[in-house]
Amino acid sequence: HTPPIDKHVILASSSPRRRELLREAGYEAEVIPPSESAECGLCSGESAPVLVARLAFQKAADVAKRITREHQAGRPIIACDTVAEHQGTILGKPSNEEHARRMLSTLSGTQHRVYSGVCVWPQEGEPLVEVDHSELLMRTLTDEELNEYLATGLWEGKAGSFGLQDRPDWLKLTSGTESNVVGLPMPVLERMLAKLANDILRFPVHFCTRLFGIQFSKIKTSDPAAARVQTESCAGLITNLGFKLATNLLSSKACFVFFPATPKSA
Repeated sequence: HTPPIDKHVILASSSPRRRELLREAGYEAEVIPPSESAECGLCSGESAPVLVARLAFQKAADVAKRITREHQAGRPIIACDTVAEHQGTILGKPSNEEHARRMLSTLSGTQHRVYSGVCVWPQEGEPLVEVDHSELLMRTLTDEELNEYLATGLWEGKAGSFGLQDRPDWLKLTSGTESNVVGLPMPVLERMLAKLANDILRFPVHFCTRLFGIQFSKIKTSDPAAARVQTESCAGLITNLGFKLATNLLSSKACFVFFPATPKSA
């Protein structure tokens, strides 16, 4: 028997689209945006799956440390980060209209991916992190279509400068879920929350290993290419927030995310 999922959560995001996705699925979400420092950008050499996993973890950790246990009241903290990726280039949110124009011109007539990292931070136990992805095909845009879309302002605040929820006729979802493109992959999130409801952590403490002060846990990714990441040195892990996607697990479609080890009490 699977216990029901608690629909009371804390959303570590100011995104109205993520809040709306939760509301439509019946969740009651208190919004506590993370600090700007938790949303620092791309680190050297990071792939899109690495980036979104790290930022989702950072956002959830930031909110978790800023609220009391009484405030959290057993509710899981949900954080997410979403980017578009085209031929190895990561496309975040545009800074202005000209930036949006360049992004859309790059994507015009091509297939690209959207990655979302999701972190669920329970009040007790280890945080869970998963990466989801969707693929989209954008037909070639005419200058008129591009100018009309930019004039609507719908590109603002959206990874890749587009919103699938705006239903542009020049954009088609070819694989994955629409909610992932919008900014919060709901099937992935609900699977993660179901694990918490069953009191089953993805990787309990006895499955964790400590290596030079780094505690690591395994996460899944729906994208086999996301597992194709270069193994990094322990020194690199320690200097980069103790958090990196590492090791080659090409056949298992899985990868490792490293978290800073929790210091033992004296």
